[in-house]
Amino acid sequence: MTTKVLTINMCLAVSGLQNRILPKLCFLGGFLFGPPLFISLMYFSFNYLKYKQETTKLIGGLFLDSPYDPLTTTIALCVFLFAPLAILFGFAMGVQGGRILGAINTLVTGKHDHKRDRIADTVAAMADYDVVLIQEIYSGAPYFLDPNYPAVLMNAAKEAEFGEPLLHTCVNKGGAHRSERHNA
Repeated sequence: MTTKVLTINMCLAVSGLQNRILPKLCFLGGFLFGPPLFISLMYFSFNYLKYKQETTKLIGGLFLDSPYDPLTTTIALCVFLFAPLAILFGFAMGVQGGRILGAINTLVTGKHDHKRDRIADTVAAMADYDVVLIQEIYSGAPYFLDPNYPAVLMNAAKEAEFGEPLLHTCVNKGGAHRSERHNA
């Protein structure tokens, strides 16, 4: 008897992200978070430093002996602190911003990856195989906003008489499934 193996790359990105435009969405998604943070830090820094300078002149204090320009200080903070911080934050939040843009894109254009249909087709094809190996199926944080495609696949596989996964991956316990018909 030969063992039939199905190995499939599902390419199911987290909700809202479409594989065909994933890099663009993630890059633009970073701009949803980075520049607003940079502008906010710059605005509040300048106003705080300006207020601090005016207050210090009125009541005397440490800064009275060493005057500073709030604009120059803010520019220095922007270059050496706020810009790197905003870039890192924007990079870290790029996928989340991409999810937002992807959901908007799907609503506006009606184009999507047919993720649930692909899961249903995969589960239907699994019945003909003894071993099923699945790659690239993701869920994303925050989990309450994500449909959790690995769990959707696992539940559909269980309904199709596949047992618990034999091998677990590091992402939401996805992985290989064993058909109940081969347990004997």
